[in-house]
Formats: sequence, C-alpha cells, structure tokens
Amino acid sequence: QQPPAYYRYDNITYQPKMTTTTTPQKKPPIPDEPPTPLLVKPWVYLYNTIPPKFYIPNTNVSTSFALCSCLFFCALYKTIHLLLLHVFHWPPYTENDVTRSSAIKITAICHSCLLCLTLGLLLQTQPFVPSCPMKVHPQWWQDGANAMLEFCTGYMLYDAILNIFIARYFQWGGHAMSVPDYCYLVHHFATAYYMTATRVTGAGHVSAMVIMFFGELTNPFQNAFCMTRQMMKKDVFVDITKALHVYTEFSYAFLYFFIRGCFGPCLCGYVTYDIAFTKHGRSYIPIRTSIVWLIMLWAVLLGSYPWVLDTFDMLKDGLDVKYHKGYVGVEL
Repeated sequence: QQPPAYYRYDNITYQPKMTTTTTPQKKPPIPDEPPTPLLVKPWVYLYNTIPPKFYIPNTNVSTSFALCSCLFFCALYKTIHLLLLHVFHWPPYTENDVTRSSAIKITAICHSCLLCLTLGLLLQTQPFVPSCPMKVHPQWWQDGANAMLEFCTGYMLYDAILNIFIARYFQWGGHAMSVPDYCYLVHHFATAYYMTATRVTGAGHVSAMVIMFFGELTNPFQNAFCMTRQMMKKDVFVDITKALHVYTEFSYAFLYFFIRGCFGPCLCGYVTYDIAFTKHGRSYIPIRTSIVWLIMLWAVLLGSYPWVLDTFDMLKDGLDVKYHKGYVGVEL
C-alpha cells in the first residue's frame, strides 16, 4: 500500500513534508529479504563481536572465529570428560579407555547438532545455487554462513590436534601414526580447505554448507553407535548398553546408507554440474579452483563407501545386531 502523497520515503521512516504532528511509521520490510531466524541471531552476534580479527594474508577473510571455536571444543571435551569421570563415575583413565573415547564422541555429537540446526535454517531461507557468490545474500546471512564455516573449521582443527597428535604422541605412549590416522587428517584438511577456499573466492559457500549439512547429519547417530559398541565390548553399563545398541546400530545404518550411498552421489553430481558446467558457475569460480574442490568432494564421498557397504550389511538383518559383543571379523 502506497503512503499518502504528502509523505516522502527515506531510509528510516515515512516522514511528512509539511507537518511534524503525524506519528512516523517504520519502513516496511523488503519482501525479498527474509528476517533473521531467532536461532541464527546468537551466531551473527558472536561472529561480529569476537576480537581481534586475524586475517588470511592478502585477503579480508578472518580466522578468529575458527580459532575461538577450536578453543571452545577443547574446553567442551575436557568438561565432558571430567563429568563422566567424577559425576557419572565412569571407569578411570586407561590406554584407549572408553571414558575418554566417549567424551570425544559426545563432543562430536554437540558439534554436529549445533552445526546442522543452524545450517538448515540458513539454507532454507535462500535459493539453492551451489556456486552463487556470497555478496548476493543479506548481511546477516553472510555473517551466519561465515560463522558456520569457521565453526566447523575450528572443530576440524580441534579434532586433528587433540585426538590425533596429542593422543598419539603424549597420552598413548608415543604410538606411531596409522594409515586410518593419515586418512582422518586428509579428510579434515580437505574439509577445512574447501570451506576456507569458498570464503576466499567469495563464491561456492552454499556447496560447502549443503555438503557439511548432510555429511554431519549422520554424525550423531554414528558416534552414538560407536559409543554403545565400545561400551558393550568393555562391559560398561552392560544392560543399558545392550538395549541401546540395537537402536543406535539400526538408526545409524539406515541414515548413513541412504544419505551417503543413495542421496550423496545425486547431491555431489548436482554440485559438480552447477560449479563446472553452468555459465554462472564458471563465471563465479575459476576453473582451476573448481577442479580442486570437486576432486576433494568426490574423494571424500568415494572414501566413505566401505562404511556404506558396512551399513548395508547392518540393514539386511533388521534389528538383529551385527556388531554384537562376540563379533569376530574385520571391523571398520
């Protein structure tokens, strides 16, 4: 509805030209710009208030929030570990102990839940164009997206430092790195590089966010399954663990198989098409950059196929547990 003729429009209010007795009216919201979701507002606030800003050289891309997120996860892990030991009376520390391992997994579950909830809210408010530039989004959305990309990067940094390097060389008696450890680090590096590169490029962030969303969506169920599996082997809370393990194994297997095995290739195929085979994708993202991203994307997806086949085996038996306490065979 248009304002009366004697009103003029400025950036703040409808203000009358000739009189000051009329009550000013607030500027109507722009129809194309959705309001900031309530659960995204704290992330936007934190992203804009954490000082100081540390920038990647020759860019305007800050890494401060990622470093703060890394410290947050270190503190969260230590808090959970102490709670399990001293409040819930879990078994004390031993090499490869179930308490420490469970604290790591609960921290991972917290990360995934916070990340997926916020990513889902951000993604559903904007059109899904994997290669689109960051500048086309509202400022609050840009801040929220950058916060999530750095939040996940901070988790990858925490996970690599605390659970690989420190655990191997200090807490576990100087054990050498294994092949799975190196694969773990390569996965984390590729993920962190992809997320940071989209911010440096100024485009492609939606592709990173949607891949993060569906990749992390299975993580709480996978970690819950790994927790009950290890607790059952170590005879920790035996009755509860056996009852829970039936459902953690089935729910993890169901989600992982369909998201990674069925939906994942379709999603990655669409991202590949949009980035590499559309005119707008090639104009937003340099071809050499997109090639590196897509190699990493497909390498991570194909690297998960041993787990896809494993979860298919779990599903074939329904609620009959594959990894029971007396299981004999190769375990992933």
